[in-house]
Amino acid sequence: METTGAPFVGSKTRKKLRELAESELCSGQAPRTRILECCIDGTLLYVASTAKTYLGTVLTLLRQAGVEADFKAPWLDEAPEADEASDIVLPKEPGQSVLGCRFLRVLLEEPEVMVEPETGSVRLATREAKVSLTGAVLHDLFRFLEEGAEILSAKIHVGTVLMRFDALSYRLNGLKLEPVRNEHWTVDLDQRLEQIGGVFGVLDEKYKALKDKLNAVPPQAVMEEPPFEVAAAS
Repeated sequence: METTGAPFVGSKTRKKLRELAESELCSGQAPRTRILECCIDGTLLYVASTAKTYLGTVLTLLRQAGVEADFKAPWLDEAPEADEASDIVLPKEPGQSVLGCRFLRVLLEEPEVMVEPETGSVRLATREAKVSLTGAVLHDLFRFLEEGAEILSAKIHVGTVLMRFDALSYRLNGLKLEPVRNEHWTVDLDQRLEQIGGVFGVLDEKYKALKDKLNAVPPQAVMEEPPFEVAAAS
């Protein structure tokens, strides 16, 4: 577009440019090379994958190119005021924090936020094990939270938007948006980015509003039943 002065790139030209780019990238790479689509929007880079390996590779390549980059998470933007210590959750990946788990817990107390009540999917951590809940999860979810479990991820509704939120990483592993249908894919892409950015904007504002509550960790209940590994609700 910059070279030709054309207002947009047509689908045939875009396909040809993609093939040329893939050919150039793969010519000097090992057979395991994969092509990931990404999109830059201001200071944010959206990556069309939630695979940890790919995200880490993209971050490494950005830093090698001299770009200062890190995972998107509010506790990385400034020094956290809340205590990140936990004897239940031990973050293993860069950018992860138990603050995300506590944020999701207090986020569920907001009136416009709720766990998917019928086809739910929730992962928690207790002192004994990781726990997965599916289906009608509300009763068991709040029982575990009252007993001191940390919520790792959940399928939730924030307003009218349904998403799978990875609390540890502050990452959207799934997102259902309103359909867009325009005359050109570039307009669709702009609207999609606006929708995704809006979702992160809501989460960021919620984190700012609720961060003072993140130190209010519920007391740990004494479990009288024997330890278990997996629980499920249906």
